[in-house]
Amino acid sequence: MGATATGRPVVVKVGGSCLDDLAPDWWDALAELRARDGDRLIVVHGWSKMLAGAAPEGQPDFIVDKHGFRSRYTTPAVLEQIERVAADLRERIAALLGERGLRTAAVSGAGERLLRAEVRRNMWWVGDDLVELTNLVGPVRSVDGERLAVLLDGVDALVVSPLAVADGHPRVNTDADRAAAALAGAAGAERLALVMEAPAILADGEPVARASRAGLRSLAAHAKGGMAKKLRAVEEAFAAGVSTVAVGNALPGDLLCGRAGTLISAAAVER
Repeated sequence: MGATATGRPVVVKVGGSCLDDLAPDWWDALAELRARDGDRLIVVHGWSKMLAGAAPEGQPDFIVDKHGFRSRYTTPAVLEQIERVAADLRERIAALLGERGLRTAAVSGAGERLLRAEVRRNMWWVGDDLVELTNLVGPVRSVDGERLAVLLDGVDALVVSPLAVADGHPRVNTDADRAAAALAGAAGAERLALVMEAPAILADGEPVARASRAGLRSLAAHAKGGMAKKLRAVEEAFAAGVSTVAVGNALPGDLLCGRAGTLISAAAVER
């Protein structure tokens, strides 16, 4: 590719809500990050749009935990659908990057035992009822750093489906944003991009161009639904050592340098 790897991959999470809408020039720009900067890529994908109506008849698609965070109600039957969708998506992404000259590997975080999550029997709001149940979804608690290094060796890009293993469960669902944050920390990445359907984070209806870690609480006060969970992932990325997180819907290079979207820095924002 003509560039020297820095040893610090760039992590890009592509949301399932926008993945099908990304134009060829977006994928050109993603591949260019490797060609120009020499940084290997870790691409994590979501699948929300592709799983519409995946819940078995009589079960809700989503439930809400006691903290107000919405989560897909993941039963063994839903997991089977997720695995099929995830396999297709990661191979599709790998092919798109391969067509642009990148040596690419595509893996399941569960199949490679790369991601380990925590699943507990908790209280969940199902409609108007608060019930105790085991939802097969949980936050990533650890990444096998040695396995990650092996998977990255010899490739330009690693595509990861954010499924994980958990105690007593060979595979569970995870939040893709938070999985990307965990992978970024384990890989020693300085930069993380969370690509979503909306162009930027909004505050009082206006896009926020730049923010700092210290301002996350203020941003969270304006956040609803999926955005609140996304900001939680941003904080987890900073806690894991990531320097900057870009959030929005634009070419990857434009997001990561602050020309578009919202660029959030672990350090104070210069004014």
